[in-house]
Amino acid sequence: MMRNYGEKEALTQHAYLKHAPLKMHPTTDEIAKEAGLYRAKYCFSLANGIILATAISANADFLVVGDKAFHDEKWNEITEIKVLSISDCLHLNIPPSLEK
Repeated sequence: MMRNYGEKEALTQHAYLKHAPLKMHPTTDEIAKEAGLYRAKYCFSLANGIILATAISANADFLVVGDKAFHDEKWNEITEIKVLSISDCLHLNIPPSLEK
């Protein structure tokens, strides 16, 4: 993050993530299989495929990704789940608690 956007943006996003209601989910065989399929479908890295497959498996309302440029280039092609960049969340004033 800092390499692409600078220290100030990296610190802002880190502070946001520290207070976000993040949940840990184990990587199952099914998630690994789906990750490979998403990797091929979207030309992602395996890590991004795992992130996407995990969010979908967890029935997340949406997925928040860090890299705005990559979001605009690749993540906006995703049809299985709504994907936002952290910058989008900050600009939309979505609080870290994500309360509805």
